Amino acid sequence: MRALLAGMLCALLWAATASAAAVVITNDRGGSVSGYRAKYAGYAAQGLKIRIEGPCLSACTLLTIYIPNDNICIMPAAVLGFHAERNGYGKEVTLNNIDSLSLTFEYPQDISNWLMNHGGSLQPEMVFMRYDDLRMLYRDCS
Repeated sequence: MRALLAGMLCALLWAATASAAAVVITNDRGGSVSGYRAKYAGYAAQGLKIRIEGPCLSACTLLTIYIPNDNICIMPAAVLGFHAERNGYGKEVTLNNIDSLSLTFEYPQDISNWLMNHGGSLQPEMVFMRYDDLRMLYRDCS
């Protein structure tokens, strides 16, 4: 009986630890939109929390679509960097204006509103949402 209770206690502690796990973002420059969508959909399914401690740029910002605000916390160095979707990497690339406009409105309403107040839909140049604006949406990690 003791062994059974001890096993159940261990399982409960493991489950509590797993559900409280956090992914820490310190300097994520983004990458493949489809790759980030898959990653964040997985994080959301696992109920993972996100701790933004530094720059989260480009495709990294897609976390705001998949992860509930309650599961995101920020530190003072946190910054989200948004830009128009691009076809390709590296040198000057073509902007995909239709996909960028669509993506602007795929973000949560508060992010979409912020983007519209800071240049309209996603623009070619990166637009940065810094700590002072982020703390209106997300709790501080400390």
